[in-house]
Amino acid sequence: MTIVDGSLWQDRAVRWIGVVLVAGCFGKAPPAVENTGVVRTEPASRLTYRVFSPRPALDMSWLVPDFHEELRWPLSAMSHPSLEPRFAVAQQLGIGVTWDQLCSRGVHKRVSATQKELLSYLHGWCDVQKRDVDSACAHLTPLLGSMTLGLRPAVRHDLANILADHGGAEKAEHWLSKHNIRDVETLDILAATYVEVGMAADAFAINARAIDSDNYATPATKCRRLAKRIVIGHEANPQPAINELNDLALKPKLPDPVCKRVWTKIACWRYPETGCHQYIVDEKIDYRASNLLAAYYSWPFSADAWTWWTTVERARTALGMHGAAELLVTAAELAVRAFGYCPAYARAPLHEDIANIRVDPANAALEPRLKKLAQDCPTPAQPKAATTIYPPPPPRLPPAPQGVTGPSPRPPRPPPPDIGPPPRAVSTPLAPPTPVPAPAVPSPPTP
Repeated sequence: MTIVDGSLWQDRAVRWIGVVLVAGCFGKAPPAVENTGVVRTEPASRLTYRVFSPRPALDMSWLVPDFHEELRWPLSAMSHPSLEPRFAVAQQLGIGVTWDQLCSRGVHKRVSATQKELLSYLHGWCDVQKRDVDSACAHLTPLLGSMTLGLRPAVRHDLANILADHGGAEKAEHWLSKHNIRDVETLDILAATYVEVGMAADAFAINARAIDSDNYATPATKCRRLAKRIVIGHEANPQPAINELNDLALKPKLPDPVCKRVWTKIACWRYPETGCHQYIVDEKIDYRASNLLAAYYSWPFSADAWTWWTTVERARTALGMHGAAELLVTAAELAVRAFGYCPAYARAPLHEDIANIRVDPANAALEPRLKKLAQDCPTPAQPKAATTIYPPPPPRLPPAPQGVTGPSPRPPRPPPPDIGPPPRAVSTPLAPPTPVPAPAVPSPPTP
């Protein structure tokens, strides 16, 4: 019974101790925290912010490479698509008549062993007049191996014009496969014809067919086809074609000049902010153009003050070129806005830029913005001249008396300071030389 009473007492004591501990843990609640804000250790004007601004609308097409020549290759500047015979067949078969008049008279149905190729050529164009592309290709395709002067290149252009007039690349590939037309020069002309009539997707397809069909193309031809493939751009990843063109233009010890020229244009077109230096040199354009392209195409759009000052420095190296002043002023305004003030290290260069911009009359429209920028960035105060430790200048000579000619009398020179005689050098006498004994000479033997 005693053991039971002792255990009950211990159990009650433990419970009371637990109650006291719980009450102590959940005591009086702490006071509510009052949000007093963040105390700035630096004025707000000293902090930098990101500022967004669209790029100024400037026309850079006069600096960016133009690929009109590469896209129209192998068409010449005077060659344009037309649904007319390139070969003067009417002059060969008749006098004073046109080819459609020969077709209406049935001349193409004649049989002649000496004029077989000319009649076949005329037959093909008579079929074109009837919109029969199948029969026209059947009569013109064999003439791609003709030995008649001027007939083979004329047939290439004629087939390209006929297929481009008939439809897109899908229909053209059908007739090319049906009539077994594997002449790659015809494919190049057909791709250029599609470019000329504004059918870029069809030009890309035919150009790809020409690349895959020609295993013996020269480096110049390969580079021209790759440039057309890259510029038209109807593929998700043009990087393989860019790498191949890069290898053709830079890896050989003696690269083809056409490949080098095409690659410099492609590099400037793809990477205008960093890749236009060699193109500017090759085309003999002002060297500041590369700096202008770098400032324009690397426009940060949304950046802090330091990035905007970097843009100002890029545009500064291009001052004098059209559009450089607009870029510089806009970037400087954004840098000042991002900083909240104009830093001292940027004021003197910026005032020099403002003076250079005002020299050009073409920048007259920027004058209100230049005045505002000059007010936001006042000229730094010039430091005071340091005091020199040099002796004062000698007194001026008195004026010569009236009526006296000749040089004015000069004041006597002050005597040199007396510093005493120069110190005499003390010489230490040399010790007498030590005598060297003469060598003993043996006496001759006595006889």
